[in-house]
Amino acid sequence: MAKTQDEMAQQWARALPQALPEGDHRNLSTTRLRQMVEEVYGLLDQVGAEVPQAVLQQQAERVDQVGNCPSCGKKLQSNDPQTKTVQLRRAKVHWKQPVWRCPGCPRDFFPRPKALGCEVDAKCSPAIT
Repeated sequence: MAKTQDEMAQQWARALPQALPEGDHRNLSTTRLRQMVEEVYGLLDQVGAEVPQAVLQQQAERVDQVGNCPSCGKKLQSNDPQTKTVQLRRAKVHWKQPVWRCPGCPRDFFPRPKALGCEVDAKCSPAIT
């Protein structure tokens, strides 16, 4: 069963001190609260980039349907994956996305990642490069 946001926050609050430099053995008499907060936010920024990046990569790896070219109708051929980038609020994330090429046109096609809110036939965010 999925955890609530509060349950996840409590779990992270218990786990984060061990992930920080010096772990939970920090000498609190010599540590400034500001330093500890900056370390926590730095770690959260890293997690905030790695989680969406992992989700996007997992989605890209699950795409296995190769269709036909919408212009000429020829069967699309798998091509080398291409690195895609999206700017999130606090970080850029990168992932390798499948590429299909039409041998007739020749044009490249990319599946749109659902994690970004892109529907199959919809235009996607201009932040994706």
